[in-house]
Amino acid sequence: FIAVKFLEEKDLRDFYGEEYKDYQKKVPMLVPFIGKKSI
Repeated sequence: FIAVKFLEEKDLRDFYGEEYKDYQKKVPMLVPFIGKKSI
């Protein structure tokens, strides 16, 4: 999964350039952790 992610992201960076790099800075790499709710 991780290797595919890096290869795919390289293609996206090559295609979209700076716009994709800006997107990467704003969006977490994986789904953010959802903690337990307080009771």
